[in-house]
Amino acid sequence: MKKIFFVLSLLLLMLSSCNKKDFDEESFESNKLTEVFPTRKLQNPYSLSNMKKAYQNVFGKDKENLTVSHYYVKFMPKNEEDLSLLEAEKSLELYDYPLDYEPYEENESFHDPRVPENQPTYMYAAVKKDYLFPNVDYEILEELYIPEEDEKYKNNEELVDKLVFEALKITNNLTDEEKNNSTKSSKWRPAGRILVWDDIGASGSMISYLNISNSKIIPLERAKVRARRWFTTYIGYTNEKGYFSCNGRFRRPANYSIVWESGTFDIRNGTFGQAYYNGPKKKGDWNLSIVSGKSLRYATIFRAACRYQYYNIGGLKRPNVWSKIKYSYYHRNQNNNEYSGINWGNWDFTGALPNIRLFGKVNNNWVTTYELYSTTIHETAHASHIELMNAGEIQFSQVSTLIIESWADAIEWYVTKIEYNWLGNHNYSNPNAPYNYPYRFIDNKQAYPWTIQYIQGKNYTPIFIDLVDNYNQRQHWGQSYPNDIINEYSMHNIEQILKHVYGVSSLKTKLKQNKPNGVTNTEIDNQLSIY
Repeated sequence: MKKIFFVLSLLLLMLSSCNKKDFDEESFESNKLTEVFPTRKLQNPYSLSNMKKAYQNVFGKDKENLTVSHYYVKFMPKNEEDLSLLEAEKSLELYDYPLDYEPYEENESFHDPRVPENQPTYMYAAVKKDYLFPNVDYEILEELYIPEEDEKYKNNEELVDKLVFEALKITNNLTDEEKNNSTKSSKWRPAGRILVWDDIGASGSMISYLNISNSKIIPLERAKVRARRWFTTYIGYTNEKGYFSCNGRFRRPANYSIVWESGTFDIRNGTFGQAYYNGPKKKGDWNLSIVSGKSLRYATIFRAACRYQYYNIGGLKRPNVWSKIKYSYYHRNQNNNEYSGINWGNWDFTGALPNIRLFGKVNNNWVTTYELYSTTIHETAHASHIELMNAGEIQFSQVSTLIIESWADAIEWYVTKIEYNWLGNHNYSNPNAPYNYPYRFIDNKQAYPWTIQYIQGKNYTPIFIDLVDNYNQRQHWGQSYPNDIINEYSMHNIEQILKHVYGVSSLKTKLKQNKPNGVTNTEIDNQLSIY
């Protein structure tokens, strides 16, 4: 017993001899984050305290009105509802890695290992001092003063430059070039070009129109490119030919990145993580060709989603009547109990849950870019169909699987064909193309094995395609194939009646009530009789 008391007394003596310097909580937290984050924490030149020191050094006096302009914030979303609230804040530029660390140059999202995998990771941002926070947990990491964004001084470049230079100097953030060169560098605007590989690519006159040297590396349009230096981010969007120019200028190098999102959809790295491409830290243009890996898949999904949301789709309705669509991409094989598709049971018009799942591999083979593109169109067509039915007279759950899947197949064929036709591939998915054309029958279900016998009992059928296209399978392949004699309908016209269709019988009724000139009821009955 005496030994126990002696040990306890010794421990108490040791603890009482400790002072505050023996345990630096800030350093402890910094070291913990360094263990989970792959780069080194930097001293923050834009902290209010460091900016005040810099001002004192430069001007020899305190500046009483040098006060907080921004807050450096860590948001801690607990679930997808919280994350959706943050994403709805248009003034926020969110990063899933801390902004006061050395650049994190990886081509995918970062999930803090301290956060459970089934929960959104921490999000970091700089917000103005009068920012009204949404109802999401957050922590103010540091008070900031950003002179470049202070209305009183941002037009006084000489004062701002001297202040920022000194702040960088006292926090050991000057480059070697700046340390050895007294000449002030000129400002530059982040700009460049983003291209992406496609297995089919462009053809004919579109190659010169798009100004590309490799027909299979095509421009990526509408991509959101960010250029960030510490807590200031400038944004640019790529145009039709892939060029972008950001809405601000820097004097020093900045970190480039692409965020795979738009105002109407969002691409996830798996279930929760925002997908992005982290580019280099540099001064000057960023010219990127995305030709492989996970980023190629993000870019392909992005292209398809943009086509459905913003470009020509032949008069079809756009999805997202209620909320953003979330595409969850899994860079792996689609397992036996999984599928690329829409989460039927989890469709949520609040936008809180991921809606569409897509996989990089099927049967252990990487899918081609045009297959991933068309699958994205297919699943987006489901989303649009759900919204259409929700606003109509019947509920989507009453619609037969044959109608659901055959309609998505038809839109997959129709919209993907528009894309590749626009790129100059005029024979894409065209059964009337020359016999040796490699993409004659993609998506349109017009050749072997689509016989009548094969179609019967299937849910993925050409029932809608055959109302629109001008290719009669029976004429080309024989009596065992559908007698596809109708081609006067359009996808747009069919979509107008689709909210009243939930089986083959109601489809026949609506087609007859809305038939184009030259189509008879008998022809409709005969063509749909095999279903």
